[in-house]
Amino acid sequence: MKKILVALSVIVFLAGGSISAPAAVRADLTQPTQGINITESWRFITAPPSLMSAAGFGPDAIMTLCTSLTDETCTKGNAISTLNHLPPCISPIATNCISSVYAIDAAGKKTEGTFVKYATPDYKYDYPASERNNLPQGKSQGGIWQIPGVTHSGGNDLYFASTLLNGWLQKSAGVQVSNEIFEFNSMESAINPIKEISGDFQQAIPSDSSNPSRDGSKSGGVGANINLPAAEANACVMMGGGICYSAQEFPKEFRFGMKVTLGRAMQGWFHGRIFQPVIDVQSDGSGQILTFEALPVQVPTLYERVNTSELSAEFKSYLSGNRVFSEGSGYFMPGNSGNEAIEMAGFWLPLVKDKATTSRTYWNVRTLEGNQDSDVSRCSTDSNKLAGIVTTNSLVYSAGPPAYNKAEGSLDYKLLSPHFTAKGDEAIGTYDLVLRSDVARCIYGFSKAPIQAVVSIVSAEGENKVATTLIREKNGWLTLSANGFTFSSPIVRVKLTQEAEAAPASPVLPAKVNVKKTTITCAKGKTTKNVSGIKPKCPTGFRKTR
Repeated sequence: MKKILVALSVIVFLAGGSISAPAAVRADLTQPTQGINITESWRFITAPPSLMSAAGFGPDAIMTLCTSLTDETCTKGNAISTLNHLPPCISPIATNCISSVYAIDAAGKKTEGTFVKYATPDYKYDYPASERNNLPQGKSQGGIWQIPGVTHSGGNDLYFASTLLNGWLQKSAGVQVSNEIFEFNSMESAINPIKEISGDFQQAIPSDSSNPSRDGSKSGGVGANINLPAAEANACVMMGGGICYSAQEFPKEFRFGMKVTLGRAMQGWFHGRIFQPVIDVQSDGSGQILTFEALPVQVPTLYERVNTSELSAEFKSYLSGNRVFSEGSGYFMPGNSGNEAIEMAGFWLPLVKDKATTSRTYWNVRTLEGNQDSDVSRCSTDSNKLAGIVTTNSLVYSAGPPAYNKAEGSLDYKLLSPHFTAKGDEAIGTYDLVLRSDVARCIYGFSKAPIQAVVSIVSAEGENKVATTLIREKNGWLTLSANGFTFSSPIVRVKLTQEAEAAPASPVLPAKVNVKKTTITCAKGKTTKNVSGIKPKCPTGFRKTR
């Protein structure tokens, strides 16, 4: 279960069966057991396309589903929120769409994918695109693509691919939408190898404020209804129309990529569950063409229950008092990033013997939300550019981009993950930082001269862990990669340096040469003249006499 916060309201994804949405609650230490659930996002399967009119603001806003921007419901509201999975760029759709899904083998051969079909059936609340308003088409929850010959563990070459956008438009209540523009505050893209399983698998259904609320708030029932237990049991990446698209393992040594055409430029920072990414950003009028390419990466999960009596006194003290925590179905759900995620995982890992519950391979890129320190924020706020991407396979990690450590002169990023995989093997960590060269130069006050970097993995004991690192600067991007290090709670430290630019040399003037002048005497009749010079000559009509 996930909460998605949009500009106008909290959209809570509700599940059928016994699954409940996460809520901010106080810990109940009177219960015999406590649970933890730290897994990757379920946003794709729990986020059906929806266009909702908002009457009011904040948690008291009344949200009502629309079928188009111009229908009566959308006209009544003072704002409209949207969730959509971008369609393929197939005529007449040329913007806010996916133009390419591809794979590259170890030899560098690129294989372009072909769009096969939409992943879920049409629904009554699907809605058309409006290029004038920067509204993408609201149809299906992603698509199925074939990458010919790139066969995965499921025995076929089919892949689920989607880019999910979440945004809003503000307008005057009672006035039909005209030229207002949708702004998108989050974006997430994923590629997954899939195998089709037939059965009673129905897609998520969007729900508005007419859906009963669990907490009594006017927007508490807003979101989507889905049989999430069925999805979990079958590892469904997506389901609908009687089909579960079950997650499979990626083929080895293939990089995967996605190119997305957006009507408006995205900015800021991205995070990825990928390894050794390469990004390309091209301007397209007021929009952008984004290409993300990388290796998939294996990420651990933590989904466990323990007896309350096993909790340490320090952990019980942390959970006590007036503090509230994200919780759903009796499990703490702190997410994958930020202080609560790191603190909670730090208490839980010793209880589960520093071992992951499961692991799965992902290819996932999304906007990175979190606080930025002043130096990083000052240098990465260009409204039309991406600042960079931070990627790791750690269970939890710092929220936001790396922090600038002035004392060390480094960019620091904290990770926390089980030391062992679900199979009991030592877990191997990966970390990548790809940032615009001008952002790095701004943070450090560097010139345009080449940058050198050192990447170190600093353990909780202060020792440097062994890691393989890659550092390069190309096409305006600085890429730093570390892998092969072990967890449990390291800090990745990136230290950039630059040699001082040599002062320009003073111009060399030619040495003075003493040139000897001579003098001659010239005569014309009774008139004589002395003429001096390097090669003196008599004037016209005169002749040299000596």
